[in-house]
Amino acid sequence: MDFKNFVLKAALASDDKSLVEKVRSQQFEMAGKIMGLSVQLGLSQIETAERLSIPFDYLVSLEDADLNIGIDEYNDVYSKLLEIQNTASTDQSM
Repeated sequence: MDFKNFVLKAALASDDKSLVEKVRSQQFEMAGKIMGLSVQLGLSQIETAERLSIPFDYLVSLEDADLNIGIDEYNDVYSKLLEIQNTASTDQSM
């Protein structure tokens, strides 16, 4: 069972409607992608926020799958992380 299904099952069992809504959201999926790529890049949360030029608290909200943040903002942050990854890959090739 993957993490999303595990959390969804727990949320359904506890009848926590807001958690169910969050786990089923696009924001939840993108939060996982953002965290995963940050870890893959070997960046701490502070380093990730610094590299993205965003406030640390904002990054934490993204990682928490804050539904008040639009999906376009999640996509923008993920795209910037991909650029960082591509830059790091290019730098290592030289």
